Amino acid sequence: MKFYLNYTIAGYDKSLQILKDYMYWFRKSDKVSFQIFKTCDGDLDKLRKAIKNKPQENDVPEVIFLNKKVEFKDLHKYYTKSVLVNEIVNYKPGDLFRIFKLMNPMNSDINFDNQPISIQYDAIYDKTLKKPYRGYEFTQLRHIASAIDYFNPNRIFDCGCGAGANYYYLKRHVDSAKSNYTGIDFSRFQIIKAIDRYQTSKKVSFEIMDMLNLKFQDDYFDFSFTESTLPFIREFSKAISNLSRVSKKGFFASVYTTDQRYSDIPFDKKNKCYILDTGSTWKFMNKVTPNCFYVPSYSFVMNLLKSMPQISVTENNEDQFFEPLGVKTRNVFIYPKEWYVKNKNSFKGWNFRPLM
Repeated sequence: MKFYLNYTIAGYDKSLQILKDYMYWFRKSDKVSFQIFKTCDGDLDKLRKAIKNKPQENDVPEVIFLNKKVEFKDLHKYYTKSVLVNEIVNYKPGDLFRIFKLMNPMNSDINFDNQPISIQYDAIYDKTLKKPYRGYEFTQLRHIASAIDYFNPNRIFDCGCGAGANYYYLKRHVDSAKSNYTGIDFSRFQIIKAIDRYQTSKKVSFEIMDMLNLKFQDDYFDFSFTESTLPFIREFSKAISNLSRVSKKGFFASVYTTDQRYSDIPFDKKNKCYILDTGSTWKFMNKVTPNCFYVPSYSFVMNLLKSMPQISVTENNEDQFFEPLGVKTRNVFIYPKEWYVKNKNSFKGWNFRPLM
């Protein structure tokens, strides 16, 4: 997809805003480009330098600056393009990606970054399903709601927020505590949906970010939680250490582990985890699929968690999710220590499924 922008019409500030937005939402693998032209005399160097000097990742898509002005007789070559950004009159952050998402719903079929997955994790869609097929209910989040009521936190962190389903069910408690709620996910298709559905005030924000590279200061959040995320993370040690680092009073998390050995299942020695590929569609295509689960060693996980004083750790093995694959798990649950000690004997809303 090619985007075009007339710098003469947009001006410097608007052009810079749109370009930064483009560089935030898009990657080289998207096969997109952004072409900036002008229709009167003017220098594009200031804009080019602003983009060049902006800290950015290596995975940045193409930006083309046309220094020679486009004459009136040639304007039709640009003003007949399907995505002329000047025609988005009241441009809002993310509009470029909203257009892209509608025209490229299957950006990738081998990871969670596509539109069908964002629909699957949409709480509004989920509510239309019959109960056996639903993925979300408030009962699954009662422990998080209890912690919000208990801590009355200034900042809450939802790590792996998807399309904002957790916030949808926790909103009443978040509003009551007047908390700032931050959700992150690496899936752009889910984050843009979370923004459009739930980012209605400055106290609520959703950002593209990888759990393995959290860009927050130490102890930035009062407490954090991650639901149905860790079983999909290969680097458990890095993920859980990051979560611990940014969580002042601890965090909620859960993970399937195992203390058994399996000779017929691939084992990642570096990350000390078994790799379970349940994506039968891709079994013989030599691809890593979104249906890969990572089951780390029980002793490895427990030794790592011992170094985190702000948490309490328990075990409940009722949910044997991988039993059909012949894998027996020891399921580890992590709670903010202060909350757990205070509530463990009275709280009744435990969720003992690492995948909700």
